[in-house]
Amino acid sequence: MLPYHIPPGKSASYAKVYLSVAEKVVAKGGDYVVKEIARLTGMLSSPSVKPASRGQFQLRLNVLRAFVTGEQEL
Repeated sequence: MLPYHIPPGKSASYAKVYLSVAEKVVAKGGDYVVKEIARLTGMLSSPSVKPASRGQFQLRLNVLRAFVTGEQEL
């Protein structure tokens, strides 16, 4: 069982994000995860980000966190 709940009908879009992140990790290396988490965290703290974009950024951030190993510090 997953440690979080995926709303019905959303698993396909979550899978696409996960696959996209996985491909970028393979292409760019593990540092990509740390840099992208920092970038998205900064963007989420901005008041100018639209709610729809905020949801997408949060989803990507959650997926990226699944790729963080114990060796990587955020």
